[in-house]
Amino acid sequence: MFDGKIWKTDVVADALAEGISVAAASSGKVFVSSIDSRSKSLRISTFDMGKWDSEVIDSENRYIGPTSVALTQSNDPRIFVYTLGVNSLRIFANHGGVWVPQVVNEPGGYQVSGAVSAKGLLACASMNGTMAMLSLSKGKTWTHYSFKGLGKLNGPNALDFNGDSLPVFVVSGLNDQGLNL
Repeated sequence: MFDGKIWKTDVVADALAEGISVAAASSGKVFVSSIDSRSKSLRISTFDMGKWDSEVIDSENRYIGPTSVALTQSNDPRIFVYTLGVNSLRIFANHGGVWVPQVVNEPGGYQVSGAVSAKGLLACASMNGTMAMLSLSKGKTWTHYSFKGLGKLNGPNALDFNGDSLPVFVVSGLNDQGLNL
């Protein structure tokens, strides 16, 4: 982390991690979502008040691919991830100290990114090699869009909101041609 003068490194968690995503709140609190490389469990690490705290969100299921962490207006993290075996995209939210999953899309894609708009809309984007998927939610109802016939998709994607409610979805590697919007 950068303290304004120098960069320093910290051990965030005691497990080897993959699929890392980071989000920083305006308060300085930092959230890192990841998958434990050995157990494939889902984790979150939080930097607050000068120290790191790490916890397992779900060890019942196995996860692969990147995670994506996005913050709500009140700086509550939402973690988007692909569940191996049941082939679904899930979003996790912490309610009263308990991480609660919600299924976004079945079947889902494994290149996952997520975003939360200023109005509280949730968006989850994923790819499965030849198809890109975008899911939008307000509350517990999801609307799904599939983009087929795109050819080979071999790179990551990125997702954010332009203003309050317009999602912007970027796909990398469309037929090996770079970034596509």
